[in-house]
Amino acid sequence: MATPLDRRGFLNSALAVGAASALPAAALASNSGSRSEGSSAAEGAKPNYRFINLNAILGGWETAKKEATRWNEEFRGRTEALERKASELDKKREEAKQAAKQGQKDEVKRLNGEVARGVAMLQVEQEELKREREEKRLRILIWEYQQIQQAVATWAAANGIDCVFTIDEEEQGDEDIVGRYERALRRQVLWFHKDLDATAEILKSLK
Repeated sequence: MATPLDRRGFLNSALAVGAASALPAAALASNSGSRSEGSSAAEGAKPNYRFINLNAILGGWETAKKEATRWNEEFRGRTEALERKASELDKKREEAKQAAKQGQKDEVKRLNGEVARGVAMLQVEQEELKREREEKRLRILIWEYQQIQQAVATWAAANGIDCVFTIDEEEQGDEDIVGRYERALRRQVLWFHKDLDATAEILKSLK
């Protein structure tokens, strides 16, 4: 992975509570086409499915926010240590330049050798840190998904709901225009009545 897995990567991965493509077209049509925008689902019997917003759950679930904070803190010290090593290498590069200007060939050779060895070691350490960060974050996201799935299953069974689908809302401030367009094309549910949103109920049940 090029970057640590974030919420959007989580939402776009195979980790989803329900695949919206499984929703019958007729059900979607009856849900949206038969109601005006201002009407309420309470006017008739509610369909036996609901939707949840995973972005909103991950952003509002205190446990998930605390886990993200702990994850950042866990790796902050090691990240800062590598940054200090990179700064020391920059200093040695500058020393080598100054030694070259003074004709100190042996000193230049020594410093360049230390820089080359330091850069190689730093790259190894950076890759190792990146791998550990991504693996730890993925484990956290999988655990969070399992907790959400369990909460959804318990709530749905208690309320006689047959199926719960996930939706994803556009993240504010996302400057990746092409990425936003591609995600929009992949979106299965373009609109649903707010009365079918069970996000708040699931958030309440999560600890």
